[in-house]
Amino acid sequence: MRYGGLREFNVVQYRTDKERLLAYADQQDKEHRPAWTAFNL
Repeated sequence: MRYGGLREFNVVQYRTDKERLLAYADQQDKEHRPAWTAFNL
């Protein structure tokens, strides 16, 4: 297994299914919403 160097990072997220991930991402009142909106422009 290779680990990231000083300029690399890894993010691991676990969701039970795609529907729950999309439901979370679509919540208007959460902190992630501005980033999610900018990503999907």
